[in-house]
Amino acid sequence: MATSVNQDDVFISYSRKDGAFAERLRDALAAQGRGAWIDWIKISKGDPDWWARIQQGIEGADTFVFVLSPDSVTSVVCQDEVNHALRRGKRLLALVHRNCDHLLERENDAHRALKKPNWIFVRDGDDFATAFQELVGAIDTDLDYVQAHTRLLQRSIEWHESGADGERDDSLLLRGLDLERAELWLTQGTNKETSATPEQGEYIAASRAAEREQQRRERRTQQRWLAAVGAFALASLGAAGFAFNERNRAEKQTAIAEIRERSARAKSWVNTSNGAIGLTLSIATMARSQSSQLAVYTPTITTATEALLLSLRAIQERNQIKGHSAFIWSVAYSPDGKRIVSGSWDNTLRIWDAQTGKPIGEALIGHLDDVLSVSYSPDGKRIVSGSRDNTLRIWDAQTGKPIGEALNGHSDSVLSVACSPDGKRIVSGSRDNTLRIWDVQTGKSIGQPFNGHSAPVNSVAYSPDGKYIVSGSLDNTLRIWDVQTGKSIGQPFNGHSASVVSVAYSPDGKHIVSGSDDQTLRIWDVQTGEPVGQLLNGHSAPVNSVAYSPDGKYIVSGSWDKTLRIWDIRTEQRIGKVLNGHSAPVDSVAFSPNGKHIVSGSRDQTLRIWNVQTEQPIGQPLSGHSAPVNSVAFSPDGKYIVTGSWDKTLRIWNARTGKPVKKPLKGHLDFVDSVAFSPDGKYIVSGSRDKTLRIWNASTGKPIGKPLNGHSDSVLSVAFSSDGKHIISGSWDKTLRIWNARTGKPIGKPLSGHSGWVLSVAFSPDGKHIISGSSDNTLRIWNVRTGKPIGKPLSGHSGWVWSVAFSPDGKHIVSGSRDNTLRIWDAQTRQPIRQPLNGHSDSVLSVAYSPNGKHIASVSRDTTLRIWNAQTGQPIGPPLKGHSDAVWSVAYSPNGKHIISGSIDNTLRIWPSNWLQHLRLACDRLKYHPLINAPETVVTGEELIQIGHDAKAACDSRPWLKATAQPQPKSWWAQAVQWVAQLWQ
Repeated sequence: MATSVNQDDVFISYSRKDGAFAERLRDALAAQGRGAWIDWIKISKGDPDWWARIQQGIEGADTFVFVLSPDSVTSVVCQDEVNHALRRGKRLLALVHRNCDHLLERENDAHRALKKPNWIFVRDGDDFATAFQELVGAIDTDLDYVQAHTRLLQRSIEWHESGADGERDDSLLLRGLDLERAELWLTQGTNKETSATPEQGEYIAASRAAEREQQRRERRTQQRWLAAVGAFALASLGAAGFAFNERNRAEKQTAIAEIRERSARAKSWVNTSNGAIGLTLSIATMARSQSSQLAVYTPTITTATEALLLSLRAIQERNQIKGHSAFIWSVAYSPDGKRIVSGSWDNTLRIWDAQTGKPIGEALIGHLDDVLSVSYSPDGKRIVSGSRDNTLRIWDAQTGKPIGEALNGHSDSVLSVACSPDGKRIVSGSRDNTLRIWDVQTGKSIGQPFNGHSAPVNSVAYSPDGKYIVSGSLDNTLRIWDVQTGKSIGQPFNGHSASVVSVAYSPDGKHIVSGSDDQTLRIWDVQTGEPVGQLLNGHSAPVNSVAYSPDGKYIVSGSWDKTLRIWDIRTEQRIGKVLNGHSAPVDSVAFSPNGKHIVSGSRDQTLRIWNVQTEQPIGQPLSGHSAPVNSVAFSPDGKYIVTGSWDKTLRIWNARTGKPVKKPLKGHLDFVDSVAFSPDGKYIVSGSRDKTLRIWNASTGKPIGKPLNGHSDSVLSVAFSSDGKHIISGSWDKTLRIWNARTGKPIGKPLSGHSGWVLSVAFSPDGKHIISGSSDNTLRIWNVRTGKPIGKPLSGHSGWVWSVAFSPDGKHIVSGSRDNTLRIWDAQTRQPIRQPLNGHSDSVLSVAYSPNGKHIASVSRDTTLRIWNAQTGQPIGPPLKGHSDAVWSVAYSPNGKHIISGSIDNTLRIWPSNWLQHLRLACDRLKYHPLINAPETVVTGEELIQIGHDAKAACDSRPWLKATAQPQPKSWWAQAVQWVAQLWQ
């Protein structure tokens, strides 16, 4: 008989003799808010609809739970229930309440299904609480997928029952986003226990066919209308022009709507486990927005760019690897980082190319049961594995062949293995509660087993010096062992309230991290055995695996909650976003040897490779200053960057590598607020709050001569003239000064006119004029020869003018203000052009023109960088985020491909300057991902597969290497003739 289900959680199949246990199970589930529907009276064979009700109960439940006992196994009704669950593709979980192995030898589908491994034992002598937690964990595994299975099953049944073939109710079919999600769900079902039923597959296929037919009808209707207009149009030239324009407008609007819809869909994927699909869709959409028809339509570029940048910032998944046919229990990088090894429930190991994700050779076969743990030897020549078959094996990492016989000694599953730092020993931890050490050369066990734990040993690891071993156990403790004596050192480490599942030593050997079934991580002091700092909380389910980064600054954890988290050891906080992508528990994680990537293995049968860099800011951070970076500038050849900081120093950086090229340039006695290269790149000028300017040799980093004295207060802005002969400076003393760059002497008197601080100065490209911005809310243009202001101040801003710049042709000026806006001015008339440029939510602190004058970059106290169309004043794309505090300075590289920004967060960042570079980054991110290389292997549904192919085509065309000039459109008459010909076809 069966319980009934009030909510779609579980269906419990049991024998009446096990009724008391079923009721206890129901109560335990109900206590957790899980609806376990049970009705002891209404569903009986006396009810004519009793079997239909049972079928509906099975179909409406996410999980089918079978209580194994001699009575349930021999019950015909229970067997019928199992068979119906199998037909409906339901997930089966078996609880052993009373032993009945011998009764499952009958050759029928129900018994074969119930003989699957990983039974949960809840017999009279077993701990109910522990078994129940295991059941709950199994129920929650792949929950989103399973719940979708239930929803689609019920909808497919309703559709199938609405009529015979060809007469079914099409209103019950899926449409739009529901259909797309269903196709994605169908993709995820590959190799899953709860795979799609034929009815579900037919239902989704029929939905796609209906959607495609509807789109075809809509296109045909539009085409007929256009053909009619075209026929009329050919009667007169003017009408033909009207018809063509109408057709062009309609197609353009359709394409724009498509881009907006696809961009919205891409953004909707970002924070889901399928974020990489969002990035793939963004790539395809970005390419679509640049079609010849739409390339000049800025809003489509903006919409598509926004989706692309959002995806780039959020998605850290770099590759997805498939090949195993069951759960992946363990993963490890080779010491050189070029390969990854994985161990699986399918009894095999596999070796993968860490960059491409391609398998290397065939599966490594030799174990007779699950491969639970894998590890590379320090020299990378061998792999060691531990298995549920109670043995260890050593493999040749190059050939994939086993070396010698299996290592026997444990009396139960080998749960964890690790190689010693010198590669001569292996340690293993077992379900038999012991650890063993093995000689790699002989394969023999060394000494006696290490006894001390009172429960299975889940995890083992060597200390970096090889003298000690740490173990974590189901008894909730950690122990440290002396390798030489085999004795436990000191008392067990107590602190976790549940099983310790994973342990790892820090690279310096001073600390240990542990992950536990209590959903937390702990860091321990090796010497004292005491926990360091606070618990690392965040996971919502047991922590299955932990690992240190090679530099010891970070920890990665993988959990039953299907996520990975990266933790900063110094702050004891999670950094960046939770890494979503797996659709089942994450059982193993490992850092690459260079610390840039993480590999994870999951019960969803995939490995995934992740970028460690959190948030994935588009701009690469350059760290080195110990205080805010107030000013940045590129060298004329674009090879170097100079920065000025509140740490009183300047730094010169290699623009390509982001590395400082020499020690900090020291000489100023206070904050360095402004820096600039000379036009020939040989010199650097800096302005400081110590009231001086300094000129430096850019090659040696040495100051040239004495400081330039003349201002009576802080020097906030400096710039070279285009011929390199003069320097201009602006100061808190409300004046500007012109200096002889060769002698360092001031030329003439200070330029006076502002009633507030002079915050920014710049030379015109021809060197004849200077522009200045002030805290008096105005700009002024000055004649360099006379030192006099030209005309009245440029008024328009309602706050301080923080930054000013001339356009490359000298015809325009851009300013950034405390009023949160930018303004573009006519340099000749000194009048503003169009309305202020709005977009920042706080003061605009720095502005710069691109070398070709087509774009403007701005940075703000709101922590963002924005790029604007200099002609239209419209923002291009969303704000670029990456800095964690106000951004003080911005500059374009001489070739216009990059932008540099400096911030109060003590860093500078290099950014791509246009969407083509963003697209290049996105393509690089997914370079080896199957979503664009073989989409049919990871997704189903024509549209998703086509999106993958479109993204691949966009990346293969490498538009960032090509000229960006837009093709000139044909005359409307030529296009009209071509259009009419197409209609006839």
